[in-house]
Amino acid sequence: MSAPDPLRRKIVKTFKLHGLTLRSEGSTYLQSLLRESDSSEVNEALTRIIDVLSKLNLPSPVVDKTSLESAVSECNEDVQPETSDKIFSVIDVFSAPRFKYNCERKKLLLDSSPRSLLGSAADKTRLIRDRYWLTLQRTLRHDLFTPPVPGAVSGSTKFTLQTVEQVLGQHGESKHTIVLAMVVQLEEGKLVQPSIN
Repeated sequence: MSAPDPLRRKIVKTFKLHGLTLRSEGSTYLQSLLRESDSSEVNEALTRIIDVLSKLNLPSPVVDKTSLESAVSECNEDVQPETSDKIFSVIDVFSAPRFKYNCERKKLLLDSSPRSLLGSAADKTRLIRDRYWLTLQRTLRHDLFTPPVPGAVSGSTKFTLQTVEQVLGQHGESKHTIVLAMVVQLEEGKLVQPSIN
């Protein structure tokens, strides 16, 4: 009896490590495909095939030749470069999705309001308000403003981010507080801090 082929052992072992059982015709098929490849190419190819197989809805962990053929053909489609070289991609502004930040849910939601080429004054106000809320949320997620985890040792100083109204309502001195506000010039020489809420 001859010794098992090292490539076949590697294929079967890799599939077993990922919780898959390979039928004999499948291992023979992969062996014929990967015979001329070196060790690193075999590892990369097996990893890609197993990734594709994990995305397929296989009825059982036993992989047959037909499933392997479809996974290999999908891997080959991913590897082949596009034949047409696109330098620019034009996206229509009116068909691109637009998102709006929802303060209550604290997430971006799809904005389905009608669009026009020339916006109104309310559109400019909404743009500035949305930009403020996005800036606020991104700033709050920064490491300097996240609250410390109980029990964790933190060497850096944590800051609190507050609005102007919150600072005006406080008595005494508050350390490590940063104010986030928007200043608008309505008339020449007159700056105003509008309420964003």
